[in-house]
Amino acid sequence: MTKKTFTIIVNEIQDEKALTDISVIKQNMFKYNAQHIRGYKKISIFIKDKSNNSTKGGLSAYFQSGVMFIETVIVDKKERLRGWGTKLLEKAEEIAIENKCNCIYLDTFTFQALGFYKKLGYKTFSKLDDYDDGIVLYWMKKVLK
Repeated sequence: MTKKTFTIIVNEIQDEKALTDISVIKQNMFKYNAQHIRGYKKISIFIKDKSNNSTKGGLSAYFQSGVMFIETVIVDKKERLRGWGTKLLEKAEEIAIENKCNCIYLDTFTFQALGFYKKLGYKTFSKLDDYDDGIVLYWMKKVLK
């Protein structure tokens, strides 16, 4: 029997190879969780420029046991304040309701979109005040009707 050898590699996420490795890790976690958690699945929603099919923003989320967790929401800087973020969140809520979710969770930093999420009905349920040099991390949720 051949002995396997392994090594530990630490990468800053700065290149395509590291992103590929992270994708493998996330996919393995997804497969594992799907075996144990009712209704576990992932979704992505994208904003596409019809003229050249480039991605101008998007949202990634996953469902588990009647809850949606929004991992990422981003809109290109040039496209902000045009309603795209609201449309992304509204579409996510629609999908959550279709999948019988009772609430949506997300997190955001002080410098990100706290006011935006509050405007859309998300409520802070916890926060980490001393995240880094005056930055606060907020955990938010919205109960769906």
